[in-house]
Amino acid sequence: MKSLSKAIILGASGFVGSALTSELIENDYEVLAIHNSRNLSLTKDIEVERLWKLKHNSLGPESISEVVKRAGWETGDSCLFFNCSWSSHGSLATGGIQVQLENAALAFMAVEESKKLGCKKYISLGTELTRSWRENGSPELSRLPKDFENYALAKLASSDFTRLSGYLSKVDISFASFSSPLGQGVRQNSYILSSLRAIKNGVPFELPRNREAQNFISVSELARGLRLVGELGEPGVEYRLLGPSSATLPDLFQALQKSFCSDSLGKFLETELVTSSSDIDAVEREIGFKADKNLAKILDEVGML
Repeated sequence: MKSLSKAIILGASGFVGSALTSELIENDYEVLAIHNSRNLSLTKDIEVERLWKLKHNSLGPESISEVVKRAGWETGDSCLFFNCSWSSHGSLATGGIQVQLENAALAFMAVEESKKLGCKKYISLGTELTRSWRENGSPELSRLPKDFENYALAKLASSDFTRLSGYLSKVDISFASFSSPLGQGVRQNSYILSSLRAIKNGVPFELPRNREAQNFISVSELARGLRLVGELGEPGVEYRLLGPSSATLPDLFQALQKSFCSDSLGKFLETELVTSSSDIDAVEREIGFKADKNLAKILDEVGML
C-alpha cells in the first residue's frame, strides 16, 4: 500500500495538469492545485473534498512556498510535487523568447520551492522531442518556425535547469517524457485537432515541417503514468510514457487524407501506427505502466471519428 497521501500540482489548470489532478484525487490523494488564471476544471466527475485550489502567479513577487504556507496547507513528509506548468499566449510554443525562457527559469525555481516545502519527490514533465534531441542531437533549429524554435530552446534549458537545481538543492527528481496527449479537455483549436478537422472536412491545410515522430497517448492514461512515476519512479531516471500509436505528423495527415472517406481508416489507425514494444515494455517492467488506447480510440473519444 502506498504511503504517499498528498500532492502539489503546479499548472493544475492546464490540459495535463487537470487530468493529473483528477487522477490523484481518484486515488485518494489530497491535492493542492496551483493555477494561474484559467478556471480549474476536472476531467472526471468525482468527489472533490480532497481538492484545494490556490490561484497564484508563479513568477510573481511571492514564492510558491510562501503562498502555500500562508494558505495553511501542510505537505507532511510524503508529498509529491508535480510541475505541469508551461505558460504561453495560446499554444505552448507561442509568446516569444522572453515568455519561453521564463518557463525555464520557473523550472529551476520550482525545484527549490519543493525543497522548502519538504516534498518527498519532484516530478518533472518533459517532451519526447527534448529527450530525442538530447540523446541524438538537435536538428538545425533555423529550419523550424520561429515560435517553435524558441519553445525548443526553452524546453532544453528547462530540462538542464531542473537537473542542475535538483543537484544543488539535493532534491530527488524523477522525469517523465511524452509526446502528444489527446482526450477530454483538449483545446479544440489545438494544432492536431484543427488539422484533423480540416482533413475530415476536406479543407486545405499546410503540412507540418517537423519530421520528428509523434506518439499519441490518452491524457487520462498519461495522468495514470505520471502518478506511477511519482509513486514508484527512481530518482534521476526518465520514464517514457508512450501510447501504442506513433507516426510523424506529415505521414499521419497524408495517410488520413487518403483514408478518412474510406473503410480503411479504422484498420490504418489500429495496425499501421505502432510504437516499438521495447520502449513500452521497459516502463511496464519498471513502474507497471502501459497505455492501452490506440489513436483510433482516442480520436473517437474526442469526436473525430
